[in-house]
Amino acid sequence: MAIDIIYVDDGKGVIMRMCDMVNGQQVIDAHYDVYKQHMQKNQEYYIIDKSWCSEYDVGAKDIKTISRIYQKISEKNASLILAVVESSMLQFSLTE
Repeated sequence: MAIDIIYVDDGKGVIMRMCDMVNGQQVIDAHYDVYKQHMQKNQEYYIIDKSWCSEYDVGAKDIKTISRIYQKISEKNASLILAVVESSMLQFSLTE
């Protein structure tokens, strides 16, 4: 599986680990799964780990959908902390 979701700290934390090739629909589906769990447990932090990701094929339309999911989450929990970890190679390609 290209995206693993791991719940830690009694459900307060979420680690979303992406590896290999990831496309927009996979990322949307993973964020939606986390959103459904968030509605049951009031999560406090997310760590999105893209350090094992070799290709991140997510377009502007996908990002807009993901941001809507986070908007719904922030309406319930405005103090949610989000951290993104990515490899320097992926960071360079995203900047480009």
